Amino acid sequence: MKIQLILPLAALGIALSACDDSSSNNREAVSIQFDAKLAGQALTCNGLYPSSVGQPASDYKLVEYRWYASDFHMRDASDNQYALELDDRGDGLQYDSGEHNVALLGLVSGCDTGAETPPSNFTVDAQVAPGDYTQLCFTLGVPFALNHSDVTASDTPSPLNLPAMNWNWRGGRKFMRFDGFGDPNGVNQAFNLHLGSTGCDSASMTEAPSQACSAPNTPTYCLNLTPSNRYNPTVSVDPARLMSATDITSNTEGTAAGCMSFIDDPECADIMPKLGLAYRLNGQTVPPQDGMLFQ
Repeated sequence: MKIQLILPLAALGIALSACDDSSSNNREAVSIQFDAKLAGQALTCNGLYPSSVGQPASDYKLVEYRWYASDFHMRDASDNQYALELDDRGDGLQYDSGEHNVALLGLVSGCDTGAETPPSNFTVDAQVAPGDYTQLCFTLGVPFALNHSDVTASDTPSPLNLPAMNWNWRGGRKFMRFDGFGDPNGVNQAFNLHLGSTGCDSASMTEAPSQACSAPNTPTYCLNLTPSNRYNPTVSVDPARLMSATDITSNTEGTAAGCMSFIDDPECADIMPKLGLAYRLNGQTVPPQDGMLFQ
């Protein structure tokens, strides 16, 4: 299915609340399936993907694969927006505050648990008022209102209380964490893809910003729907598409291993635009492309 990138989506929480028919008892169940792959292949924690990732195509070892998605909503042909109400499934992987919703997806416990088949979540379950919807939309990341809380606080809701997906109070969460090694039997170069907000202003790394970050890095994507898949769409996910033109066996000295959203990192110059985000490198702006992570 074709994904349309929407940038920016201003005042999302207000727009969703204004159009949501949450008072109605007549609700439709929505089940969104994320078909997650790596280089078109099934996911295997700590698995080797020979000659599969990057340019030139290199061996790759997968060690992390998880991401946050939020503000799920439907749109109709008139561009009215209707928030999805995420179900309380009891697994702590979905949260709905009423103003915003967020889900943790992927190999949600990471690949270092020792389990042969680690816990995973590739489904978002929700409710919405019936309607003639033409698009499903969602944001990669966590809304600012939820992003900069203390991950260890007792009142921080799950799945936002996961230390492995935390950056710091100033920066908030890691919106996506796709980690691996390029050429693991040779150079064994760590090559990680981390997306998070940058340009966040606060007194210290352990203090949340009071104003939005200059680079929130929260792209919103919209998936075209048909009457047959209106309430059960499938979204393809493959981070190898982000690295399709990148040599994952090398990394610029003095920069983060792979691309971790910081400006002036040559490894990010091709990857960040493929998320649909403009990127600053050496004082120049690399324009965004059509988002490639989701299709």
